[in-house]
Amino acid sequence: MMLRTIIASRGICTSARLNNSIKECLRDGLKQSMKSKDSNTSTVIRSLLSEIAYSEKETPDLDENKTIKLVQKAIIRRKESAEQYLQAKRQDLADKENFDISVLEKYIPKPFTQEEMVELINNILNDAKLNVSELDGRAMGQVIKDFTAKAAGRASGGDASKLIKQMQKK
Repeated sequence: MMLRTIIASRGICTSARLNNSIKECLRDGLKQSMKSKDSNTSTVIRSLLSEIAYSEKETPDLDENKTIKLVQKAIIRRKESAEQYLQAKRQDLADKENFDISVLEKYIPKPFTQEEMVELINNILNDAKLNVSELDGRAMGQVIKDFTAKAAGRASGGDASKLIKQMQKK
């Protein structure tokens, strides 16, 4: 539910319903880009919807978090392609990949700031009645697991691990 309100607050979904999934937002974006005759945006969104449909055939229980991960993987692939195009001195293709990235980034929630991650970790520690200095490997793993579940694609477990280690040094 939190993801849906974040996505709706970013102005991506134009429909009046706040319970739109990312997939529905992508469909709405596709309709808008087709109406405005923006073929480049339409192509990007169609390719992502195709990836989602393919994933749904492989694993029918595709939820919001897995859909966000698919979008993030698509963004990562395009970033790597853009870097390779720049190394090959193909600025035109790198620009196209960067445009694709800008379209896809509209459909994922904004990443957590450092302060938001610290606040979430502190909330998890308070719920578990733990102190940062008391964390051993097993307890830290559980905190990171809870963090990734609550972060829902806005931050990774690696980010949480680095932050916890910094908090332990203080």
